[in-house]
This record gives sequence, structure tokens and C-alpha cells, in this order.
Amino acid sequence: MFLGGSLFAVEKEMCERARESLLEEERLQALSICEVVATGQSYTTALSILRNDPSAEVRARALDLLLKARSDAEAGRVVATMLVDPHPKVRYKAARALGRMNVPGAVEALLRALDTSDRGFREELTTALSAHLLRDPKRGEEILGAIPPGKTRKLGVIWLLGKTRKEGMMRELLRYLDDEDGDVRAAAVGALAKYRVGLIAKHLRKSLADPNPRVRAAAVNALSPVQTVENESEIAGMLSDPDAYVRQRAAMALLRMGSATATARIRETAEEPPELRPIWLAGGVLLGEILPRVAAANPDTARFLGELVPEREAAAIVGESADPAQRKRAFRALQVLSTERARRAAESLSSDPDPALREEARDWLERRDP
Repeated sequence: MFLGGSLFAVEKEMCERARESLLEEERLQALSICEVVATGQSYTTALSILRNDPSAEVRARALDLLLKARSDAEAGRVVATMLVDPHPKVRYKAARALGRMNVPGAVEALLRALDTSDRGFREELTTALSAHLLRDPKRGEEILGAIPPGKTRKLGVIWLLGKTRKEGMMRELLRYLDDEDGDVRAAAVGALAKYRVGLIAKHLRKSLADPNPRVRAAAVNALSPVQTVENESEIAGMLSDPDAYVRQRAAMALLRMGSATATARIRETAEEPPELRPIWLAGGVLLGEILPRVAAANPDTARFLGELVPEREAAAIVGESADPAQRKRAFRALQVLSTERARRAAESLSSDPDPALREEARDWLERRDP
């Protein structure tokens, strides 16, 4: 085909096929060939397809062709219109493209689109916006200050600020801690957790007293990675929070911190309120305070234990860690999380170089055999 005529003629033929073929596969193939040349007629074809083609796959491919042919301000305006395409594949691709395009109107178009309930799309938009803000932080702050109110848009901006993680952006996030909407405040706490917690710990501790339980739970989660006497004391106090979910997050945080409070509560598990009992059972398994079969009797233990040590991670530790204590801890977790994975781990550990672990694995296998 390429040898029998000019590239221009080939491009013209493929553009016609891309617009007119009734078969989606043929239209996609034609667009691929057009990308090799990508002159003005390819651009015009891409515009037509973006407006009229019923296939999301074809529209997404036409977006690639359009950007191959041109990447100027006019192309940017066309890409911006695709942020409202009915199919997420096209919208997501348009957002990613605008993140790469340093053209007038790109940032404003992305910001307007933030008013969406599609979490995946919001993720793409905030990723694209973070690229622009990192290129020009000063202008970014001006744009953020001009964003009109609206809950979904605020949430999108908060996601963006959490990704950007610049100290100048952190000031914007702190402003959202006083927003009238509890979901917005909770999102701001979660985004602030991505910054160095030492910088914003005092603000997070203030959120522990927020009237909204989602905000208090988010603040507990955000403070848990930093083990200080003050943080541990504040989180221990949240074990008496009026909201059960907040109490659960506080218990999980204390386990992650290796808190003495957690160890003491584990030893009194039977006296604990029902919503905290499976958490202390999970911690007791990891600390060797509670037998896995005892913890597994509570059906909620596995959910919390899996959050502390994911099943796949535990299986990998059994097979790869050089530390016998880590292998033992992971094996005990697997006994609660997955009988099949626990069996495979026990079979492997039955020849472990550590005699105590070897014996524990063999005992478990003997108990499981009929």
C-alpha cells in the first residue's frame, strides 16, 4: 500500500475508512495507520470522530491521533471538551492528555471538571492538575484561591493538594480543616496525612475533637504513623470516644504504634467491649499473647488482622524473611487469615532452621490432619 502511492493518498484513504467503516476494528486499524502520517487531514478526521463516532474505543484512539497531529492551544480546547464524554475511558484519557499540555485553559478545564462524583475520574483530574501545579506553583496557588464553592469540587482540590505535597499547598489544606462540611474536613485530614506529620501534628490533634466522627477517625489514622508520647496519649484517649468506629480506629492505631496501652488491653480482651474485642484478638496473635485458633473463633478477627498484616504479605514473609520471629508472626497470622496458605506455610516451615518454629509448624499440621 505504501509503495503503490503517496503517503498523502494513503492517509486520505485511511481517514475515509476511519470515518465511514461500519466495523469498529477497521476504524481502529485505519486510525493506527493515520498516526504514522498525522497531517492536517488526520486532525480533521479525529475531530469528526470525536464528535460523531458511537464507539468509545474509537473516540479514545481518535484522541491519540488528534494529539499526534497537533498539540497547540486549539488541540487543547478540543481535548478539554472530551472531559464531558459519556464514556470514562475517553474522559480519563482526556484528563491525562491535558495534564501533559502546557496550553492556555488546560488548568481551568481540569478544575471545572472536578465537580464530579466519579472517583476514578477525580483521581485522573487531580493527577493532571498536580503536574501543572508542580510546573508553576505560584500560578497554582492563585487558581486554587479562585475556585468557587461546591462540595465535590472542594473534595477534588483536596485530593490534588494531597498529591502535590508542597508546603505552600499545605496552607490551603489547613484552611479546609475549618470547612462547614464534615466530609470536606475529613478529606483534608486524610490529605494532610501525606505530608510530614511532624509539621501538622498540632492541627491533626485539634481534629480529634471535631464534632464529626469521620473527621475524628481520619485524624486518628493520620497520627498513627508517628509514635510520640503525646500522640499515643491522645489516641489512647480516643478509646472512649462515643463513636464505635472511632474507637476501632484508635485501637488499630495503638497496635501499629506498639503501644503499652494496646498490650494491656490485649491481656484483658474478655472484658473489652464487643467492637474492640476482635482488634485486640488480632493484636494478641501478632504479639504471641493469644493463640490463633482462639482468635479465629471471633469471625471479625480476620478482617482487622488482614489490615495489620495483609494475607499476601504474610505469605511472602514466611517464605523470604531471614528473621525467625517475623516468620513466626506471619505464620500465626495466616492461621487466622487463610487455612490453605497456613497449610502451605506450615509445610515449608516444618523444615525451618529454627527449632521452635519447626516444631510449631509440625504441631499445626498434625492438628489439621484427620
